[in-house]
Amino acid sequence: HIPVDLAGIYASGLLAGGNTFNYQPATESLVSKRDRWKSLADKYAISLPAVALAFAFLPPAVRFIAIGLRSPDQVDTTIDLLETQVPLLLPNSGHLSSCIWRDAIGLGLLTDCDISPFLL
Repeated sequence: HIPVDLAGIYASGLLAGGNTFNYQPATESLVSKRDRWKSLADKYAISLPAVALAFAFLPPAVRFIAIGLRSPDQVDTTIDLLETQVPLLLPNSGHLSSCIWRDAIGLGLLTDCDISPFLL
C-alpha cells in the first residue's frame, strides 16, 4: 500500500453539523445529502462526525487524518469520536445486509465502488 494522509474529512464543517462546504455556504443539495447521512447515522445510534471519521479510516492505506480543531473542547470531542465504534450492524439485527455502508449504498449516498473494496 502507498500511505495516504487525509484532510478535510468534515467537508469544511458540513459533516460536523455546520452549513459550509469547501469554505463556502453549502448548496441545498449538499445540505440535503448531509441530512440523509445524519438520518442514517441516527438509525445506527451514532453521530455523523463519528461516521465521517470511520469512513475516512476504512481504506487500509490511510495513515493519518488531519482535522482542523479550534479549541480544547473540540480536541476532547474528537478523541471521544475516535474511540467510538461505528457499528457495522443495526442494533439487534445481526445481519450484515444491515451494514451502515451497505445502507448508504441503498440510499444512494455511496456507490458499491466507493466501499466494496474495504468490506471484503
